[in-house]
Amino acid sequence: MQPKFDFTQFNHRAILEPLLALARPALVLIAGPTCSGKTTFARWLARSLPSAEMISTDDYYRDVDDPVLPPVGGKYPRYDVPEACHWGELRDDLRALIYKRVDVKVPTYNISKNRRSTNYSPVSGDHDYYVVEGLYAIQELREQFPAVYKIYLDTNLNICFDRRIRRDCENMPDINPEVIDYVASRAMDAAKDLVSSQQALADMVITANSERR
Repeated sequence: MQPKFDFTQFNHRAILEPLLALARPALVLIAGPTCSGKTTFARWLARSLPSAEMISTDDYYRDVDDPVLPPVGGKYPRYDVPEACHWGELRDDLRALIYKRVDVKVPTYNISKNRRSTNYSPVSGDHDYYVVEGLYAIQELREQFPAVYKIYLDTNLNICFDRRIRRDCENMPDINPEVIDYVASRAMDAAKDLVSSQQALADMVITANSERR
């Protein structure tokens, strides 16, 4: 049975214990709906584990004009579906880090422009843990590596929706609020129809329903 913890209330040591028992180098996968707290949780985890680095699947998003991206309402590209990411590139980078123990340069995605920037972030191949967070991190990466621990963030979708609206309004002030609401609604549909199936694959489930993140 999966252990289930409230991140805002539970003894955080209990969350770390199974990860500290993993053979190293280890891959920790964090998945969950949009704005469920994945990045906040992953940053805490990377700080709490010895010699850990966080990687976000968001930085492997396709550019806005990539024809692979399916449109929302015939115009705006969907980033809440699995094909929105360059998974092959991410798998290659993780193999280099975990198997070859060599450094890689991780791309940086500019969400306000919906395309990859020209900057890259160096990631060392010497770490014991690589914490990878993203909508479909469990689904797309769980079978690729031997030492994997899978965590799903089960956050109330109403909270996720409110956070998503606030985030997009801040990041894209020039976009019509009705468009933001529409895109966020499609992201919630993806959370229910696609993202949530990963909870059954997880080794641990975390709730993060508090606004004090």
